[in-house]
Amino acid sequence: ENPSRFKSPTRPVEQVSWEDCQRFIQKINAEGRVTVSLPTEAQWEYACRAGSTTSLPNGKTLRVLGANNGPALDEIAWYGGNSSVGFELPDGYDVSDLKEKQYSGSKAGTHPVGQKKPNDWGLYDMIGNVWEWCADWYGRDYYAEAPSNDPAGPASGTYRVYRGGGWYNYALDCRSA
Repeated sequence: ENPSRFKSPTRPVEQVSWEDCQRFIQKINAEGRVTVSLPTEAQWEYACRAGSTTSLPNGKTLRVLGANNGPALDEIAWYGGNSSVGFELPDGYDVSDLKEKQYSGSKAGTHPVGQKKPNDWGLYDMIGNVWEWCADWYGRDYYAEAPSNDPAGPASGTYRVYRGGGWYNYALDCRSA
């Protein structure tokens, strides 16, 4: 089933809980052909960065010119500043009052995957479009005490980690770190 608001065969599935992801992973793993899991937060960042050390995986530094205005995101991400550009579904979300947008537009939502430039490892949509669940629990200052090589998050917590930002998010939420 597809719980998405913005349904199309080429768009990411959104409105999915962490538990929904776990059920899907269990079904895939039960088939026995492959074993999959959500990445840890550290694994997600490693894959997103693809060897870069800047705030964005394309080697650029995110300069925020307004809450929803980060021009360096244009080539790699759909976010609050540009997700109304080319949005064509009739059930778009009203973004006419979204402040400090890079582009004008009244309706927005997710976009088909793979329209933006991939990172250096060929991974698309690591930043923007939809948030991505990680296996970890969120923990304040955890990484200050954790091993620096492929750390896993805390074993328990209140909130699960999600990364990357989404189509409605501020520019500052859409970065590698």
